[in-house]
Amino acid sequence: MERTYRYNNSEVTIRIGNILDSNADILVSSDDCFVTMGGGVSASIRRKEGTGAIENDVRKHVPAKIGDIIVSTSGTLPYKYIFHAITIGFIGNSTLKDLPTEEVHEYIIGNSVTKCLNIMRHLNVSSIAFPTIGGGTARIPYPRIALTMSRAISDFLKRTNACYKVYLYIYDQTEKPDYIKYIDFYEQFAACVERNIKPAIENKSVKQAQTSIDEYDLFISYSRIDSEKADELAETLKRMNLKFWIDRTGEYSGRNYKSVIVNTIKQSQMVLFLSSENSNKSENVIKEISVAVEHGKMIIPIKLDNYPYADSIAYDLTGIDFVNYENEKEDLERKIISQLTLIKNSKKE
Repeated sequence: MERTYRYNNSEVTIRIGNILDSNADILVSSDDCFVTMGGGVSASIRRKEGTGAIENDVRKHVPAKIGDIIVSTSGTLPYKYIFHAITIGFIGNSTLKDLPTEEVHEYIIGNSVTKCLNIMRHLNVSSIAFPTIGGGTARIPYPRIALTMSRAISDFLKRTNACYKVYLYIYDQTEKPDYIKYIDFYEQFAACVERNIKPAIENKSVKQAQTSIDEYDLFISYSRIDSEKADELAETLKRMNLKFWIDRTGEYSGRNYKSVIVNTIKQSQMVLFLSSENSNKSENVIKEISVAVEHGKMIIPIKLDNYPYADSIAYDLTGIDFVNYENEKEDLERKIISQLTLIKNSKKE
């Protein structure tokens, strides 16, 4: 499964698979400040190379600092270079020590990606393959990785007319596509293309995959304050093998992303509304429910507390059966399946 985006004369391909299968000139891996190559992509590179040539090369450059890029030989592997992005260890930049964790994560990812791309340009090579930087031992949340990598890559490519090929590999160890991770990256790169370049998205070889990603069973409308409950619900939907859309970062709440929200609701079969004091006071959630009503979407309110519906949506939801989240979780699953079945059957008639 993959999807390709065009930036000027360059291309970015997001691919679910093993980065070691890439034929790019440069392979990027995340590592600690001593480049121990002990886990994730780094360990896979070390094992596959086999001779220790890469380890011997990187020892000349350690210890490194977070945000550094160490360039090494690729040994017996078929790449021109291995770039080791330092994402774990001590922070050499003292100004980062007092920043919130989220900003430190954004620095680590954004700085690493930008440095890799600039070094690629200076080495006069034209292709590079990234893993999801920070998604392993560093445990940086996938939505944050998706947002930061997409911005860094698009900012670099929109400023050059050179022809580069950038590959981003999302590796699933169960060898089954992880749609949630895929959607995070797909949405972020699509937003960058639309905002910075032009809406030219190529997907010639994966039309079937595009259909499965662009159309959703469910859209989840909720307040980010209720993220814990929303994540619990998301896990339930994953176990039910349902395709759903959820904004985990708040990135799509801004004015620049109105069209993303509207189009996603239109492409969803049904809307789950996590009703709480927080969501009923959220202007963005109220707008989402209004869009869902306008487009005739089935809405299932899921009560997280007993707070009444906001006045602007009470009329549309009055009389609609709600589900009490804490006491009726099994009923919720049955209701979702039955309503989706009714919707899909009605479309066949």
